Amino acid sequence: MVQKYPLPKNIRLPKHVVIIPDGNRRWARSQGKPTFFGHQKGFDVATQVLRAGRQMGVHTMTIWAFSTGNWDRSKTEINYLMRLYASLIDTNLKEAIKDKVRIIHLGRKDRIPKYLLKKITDAEEKTKDFTNNILNIALDHGGHDDIIRNLNANPPSQFTERSITNLLDTRDQPHPQPDLIIRTSGEQRTSGILCWQAEQTEMYWLNNHFPDFTPDQLAFALIDYSRRRRRFGGNDKELHLKFNPKKVARAELEFYQSHHRHQTEQMVKSFIKLNTELYQLKSASAKQLVKPFLQAIKGHDTRNKKLYLQGMKKVYSIIQHDTGFSFDPNWVARLDIDGYILHDQLENEPDKSQLTNHFTELIAEIFRINRFQAQQAAYYKTLAFTYHDLAEKPNIPAKQEDYWWSKTLQALETSYTHLKDKVA
Repeated sequence: MVQKYPLPKNIRLPKHVVIIPDGNRRWARSQGKPTFFGHQKGFDVATQVLRAGRQMGVHTMTIWAFSTGNWDRSKTEINYLMRLYASLIDTNLKEAIKDKVRIIHLGRKDRIPKYLLKKITDAEEKTKDFTNNILNIALDHGGHDDIIRNLNANPPSQFTERSITNLLDTRDQPHPQPDLIIRTSGEQRTSGILCWQAEQTEMYWLNNHFPDFTPDQLAFALIDYSRRRRRFGGNDKELHLKFNPKKVARAELEFYQSHHRHQTEQMVKSFIKLNTELYQLKSASAKQLVKPFLQAIKGHDTRNKKLYLQGMKKVYSIIQHDTGFSFDPNWVARLDIDGYILHDQLENEPDKSQLTNHFTELIAEIFRINRFQAQQAAYYKTLAFTYHDLAEKPNIPAKQEDYWWSKTLQALETSYTHLKDKVA
């Protein structure tokens, strides 16, 4: 049975994902266990994650099992790792034959133990005609070695980008260039993996050690990739927004104030104004927002999650259709309602970092930017909500209320200024 993982509809997936599984030994030491325990756990995780990647729709998965620089480890550890890799080949070969996955070894073959080399050769031979997916196992691989070794073996008559690409270990693959490299354990370097092929590759750093890496985390890495604006040195093909941060912030403030004061007509006007300015909506589309918005507000005020969700799904569907953005309206609507629930839960808590993280995800998904780019806008959005809550405290003096509303406006202006900087 194929496992379902959280992915929005119509997501733009990478064709080739590389995983650098870092942190097995550190994870074991943190658990008070021998390093071998970490390697075994990492082996189990690798099997799960590689399978999940295929199920999510990634055509080519590359796992960096052993680098050309790993030979300086102890003989005992190396021997243990080689036995694990033999098991990795065996496990993946069974699935590969069943699912028509081609297994390819990347790296040197002359230093690998004979028993392991036999398994690799056997797996490559048995799967050589499969085209559904590719599983690259980089074993005794280094990016520089890949280039030097293959150029020495078959020096081209003319050195061109194409002639070199056609000589490397990935030469006969449909997607030799990785779209995304994921590295675990907080390390932020590629260490040279597929260095020729990875010229335009997107990077995703994860703090977790590899044994804690899960298929769901892989899914979120793919989601983050789908938001990247890949220019390849040229122009941005994504829509550029031209909203005025001050106008958007003012409209959002008026929306909060009218909702607080139960001024329904003014609330609808400010909501339409907010979305028209922010998304540059056509007048006809903006008017279509009224009915589902009122439904959503009713659900929000009565704590009817289902009603709120139905209304916001329609709201975001209209916005998505008018703007041409590639986000999934259902996905965004769920993020939206989860944000309000989280806000209510944290209203009286000093630490709002969870809410900032949530707004980061919401902003990144709607505006097709990565989480790093969305963080500043999300931080000031959270700050605006904090000031907004203070302004709505019961029985506070009018002067104090005005002060907190002014702080809300400032935070919103700063949030939208940061956002525009990333999408304009």
